[in-house]
Amino acid sequence: MRRLDIINQAVAKAGLADIDNIPTNLNTLAIAFLNRVYENVWNVYPFRDEKVVTSTISASSQDLVFPQEVDTLRALRSATNPITPIGELTMSRFAPGMFDDTGANVYYFYNMPDSPVLTQPSAATAITIVSDDTNDTTQTVRIFGLVGGLETFEDISLNGLTPVAGSLLFTELKSISKDLTTGRISIKESTTTLGTIPGWDYKGAYRKVRLNPSPSAAETLYFEATRRFLRLTSDSDTLLLGKAGAAIFSLLMAELHEYNKDYGAGTTERQRGGSLLTLAIDVEEDKDSEDNRSFPDEGMHGTRTSEYAESQHKTF
Repeated sequence: MRRLDIINQAVAKAGLADIDNIPTNLNTLAIAFLNRVYENVWNVYPFRDEKVVTSTISASSQDLVFPQEVDTLRALRSATNPITPIGELTMSRFAPGMFDDTGANVYYFYNMPDSPVLTQPSAATAITIVSDDTNDTTQTVRIFGLVGGLETFEDISLNGLTPVAGSLLFTELKSISKDLTTGRISIKESTTTLGTIPGWDYKGAYRKVRLNPSPSAAETLYFEATRRFLRLTSDSDTLLLGKAGAAIFSLLMAELHEYNKDYGAGTTERQRGGSLLTLAIDVEEDKDSEDNRSFPDEGMHGTRTSEYAESQHKTF
């Protein structure tokens, strides 16, 4: 269901406006409610659009950085063997210098901070930023990283669709932060895009893991992962959680009723939404019961269960 259809039906059903005559302010508020509910449900819903994809890593690279859409990594393998996840306790038992080894990938360490970009600069370079929306003309993007071997930062102001280059020559980017923007911001090395940041987010964030041993040659790795949350930013955007659609609609209705100070109807809809969400999660968990994979209950592999979702009903 499209964002436009969800908003129209929910606002009309709540008795706040006619489908063809929703005031602009009410429509904006309803969209904010919908994205908040959608994100809350997304964060407790298992197997969010799970799929197998590939990524290429170069020789001697320790860190494998995933595309921005990746949220929770569930499995990783090379063409010839599975790669086993390890956490802090296991890693502490490894010999010093373990990450200096090269060869066939055997382990990956998953409790790594996000990378601010998908690809680091190929050489010392001035960073260029640009928005895909003409309204982004006053916001600032802060680039933090290594310049001449020292950590420093540079603030660069956006100029809409016109690329703006900084003056410092960065060899590595450690973090990128920005104000809220209307459009998606691209971080570039000359004309090559290193990474992007969506308008509603404050920083660049790409999931990554550290491999051991480091690959002795470039290779393609295969991974299975769940998708990162994306807001519904246009009327034609659709929900990715098909089984949870009814729950999201009821929880949106609860927000609208409570906004209208009809707390009794809001409570009823919130309870209905919680029950529908638990049912949707149970369906996914039953489907996964035939899957013999097992993953650590920590880090980026943390499991989400129906019991957790049920305990979170009050936050929806």
